[in-house]
Amino acid sequence: MYTDWPAGRGTYTSFDRSLIIWLNECDHVRLMYRKEVGADFVKAYRTFAKVARRMDGLGRFDRDTRLGYLPFDIAGVGTGLRASVRLVLKAVGEPQLAAACNEADLGFRKVRDELDLPGIYDVFNRRTFGVTETDIVAGVVAGVNKIIDMEKKKK
Repeated sequence: MYTDWPAGRGTYTSFDRSLIIWLNECDHVRLMYRKEVGADFVKAYRTFAKVARRMDGLGRFDRDTRLGYLPFDIAGVGTGLRASVRLVLKAVGEPQLAAACNEADLGFRKVRDELDLPGIYDVFNRRTFGVTETDIVAGVVAGVNKIIDMEKKKK
């Protein structure tokens, strides 16, 4: 199905455009939940779980009993869950962000767009192998909350 462009690929969105599903773009399936400032991360995870359960009967996902799900990109072996949060940081600098992410076993990347605004970062889990989806979400939530607290204290 991966090579059957355009029949083997697609993008689907919810009516409010908060949930986006990409089929066969890079990963086999990519679910994205986009909300404005103050989005509820746990609600996003529950939405993903609900959608994944409904999609389960539509196709077969390769899963190894030892390695977990087998995605197109080897970096996603395991749960395959990449949970990320976009943050706008005006007071916390990149060195402090790097230290906080390292401590929480998270990664980050600077977001570059056409405006190239400063202080916009995606913060995400590094590990997908040997951890559960619940552990990933809890780790990202805890790490992001700590970074937000650092931002509030520096303002």
